[in-house]
Amino acid sequence: GRSRCKRCDENIEGGAWRCGLNNFVHGRVIRVWQHPHCFLDGLEICVHEKGAGKCKQMKEKLERGALKLVVRSSKCGKAKCFLSADGIRNTPLKAVLKIAERSHENVPEFSNLSEEKMKEFEYAVTSSQDLEADEEVSNLPVSKRKGDDSRDTEEEKTTKKSKT
Repeated sequence: GRSRCKRCDENIEGGAWRCGLNNFVHGRVIRVWQHPHCFLDGLEICVHEKGAGKCKQMKEKLERGALKLVVRSSKCGKAKCFLSADGIRNTPLKAVLKIAERSHENVPEFSNLSEEKMKEFEYAVTSSQDLEADEEVSNLPVSKRKGDDSRDTEEEKTTKKSKT
């Protein structure tokens, strides 16, 4: 198949790093892909003030005053999920920042946090998972896209047919 970045609408080249997010689209859950730098552009760090909110990773309610990372999965920003500090630690955010050659301080709204929340976010990121090449981790897969050949080989077609 072909990968297209959901945020910038550009193709993701074969062998390039990409970040996947699960989205609910047309009545089903699908994985959408983004370039690492586009994924980071869709983040926003803030303090949870009010309303219902649940950490996508930990499946726990966000408490008022808790650190919250908002993850937007498309350029329109309507599809989003939240991660608590514990949720951040259970994702490969550190690896994504490294791949995109950015710092946690580049996440939008970081400079507006209190010093205490800045330290909490820094700790969550530095404690988050790192990954080896071609590895996928938890609900935020980060992987290198397979080569440019988007067509299955004859052997792959035969294998797929025999499985069905």
